[in-house]
Amino acid sequence: MSTRAERVDFYVEDQAGLPALLRAACRVVDQLWQPLPARTLVRVGDEATLSRLDDELWTFRDDAFVPHSPYTGEPDPVSPVLLTTQAPQDLSLTPEVFIDLTAMTPAADCLERFPHVAVVLDGDTARREAGRDRFREWRTLGLTPQTHPLGR
Repeated sequence: MSTRAERVDFYVEDQAGLPALLRAACRVVDQLWQPLPARTLVRVGDEATLSRLDDELWTFRDDAFVPHSPYTGEPDPVSPVLLTTQAPQDLSLTPEVFIDLTAMTPAADCLERFPHVAVVLDGDTARREAGRDRFREWRTLGLTPQTHPLGR
């Protein structure tokens, strides 16, 4: 498999649970979509989580917000950050940054399509183990994933 991914990052939050995962995701999204702004796609596991992340991105910081919208299948010319539940192979766009909050292993084309792939993990055992599996798999493909502890 050829890889287009120039950068693969794992952002790791110590606390477990959806609220911790969403707070961590907001911090990572805020950091990665700027300063370009880079077209960023964030994948979550289900519509309920997408709705909660949508709300969190509007309110997680008092002094700023992340301009975003749900991905409807068509590119949004205004929002630099798009939220989706779709698997990478089902997308009709290829942003610069792909952020995955799911415990699912992305399709192999994830690394072929996106220059920057980021995985956000919380302390949840299943998500953490899935992240470790991805990390090992991607290293065998010749990538050098970087780990970034998010702390509290």
